[in-house]
Amino acid sequence: MGTWHVIASIPTFVEEGHQDAVEHYILREDGKIDIDYSYWKEDKDECDHIFQLGIPQSQTNAEWMVEFFWIFQSGYLVIELGTEYRYTVITVPNKKYLWIMAREKAIPPQQLKQIISGLKTKGFETSKIEMMTYGSWPFSSMPDWLLWILMAQKSERIGIDIATTV
Repeated sequence: MGTWHVIASIPTFVEEGHQDAVEHYILREDGKIDIDYSYWKEDKDECDHIFQLGIPQSQTNAEWMVEFFWIFQSGYLVIELGTEYRYTVITVPNKKYLWIMAREKAIPPQQLKQIISGLKTKGFETSKIEMMTYGSWPFSSMPDWLLWILMAQKSERIGIDIATTV
């Protein structure tokens, strides 16, 4: 749970052109997860949000069903999770989309290279991975902890394992 910065992705059509993308995950009492995806777009002068609902599908929390725009659902798989929850890699079952996310706005270049190399061996089209641009959103220089206080509610951390179905 908490705040995750999108470092790189094979984006969906909805995410094309997004900058400063951040996801905030908030565990609800019913076990579902509120997801606030915020981003900046060059042609707009304000931050936009896409609200989603995550529904864990397994005891490990590595498989989720995510509802967005109130009518669409997609399976999401946590396929990699870094030490101490510092980064994660999420995909969909058909591997068409992918997100590399981290607690900070950057991952050390050598580590990112290793992550992407590992994804290539897992069958992902790594040539389609796009790096996220940071710095265009007026609040992008704000410390994460302050941004979290301003944008989110209570957050709880739950254990997550890695999906083994990919």
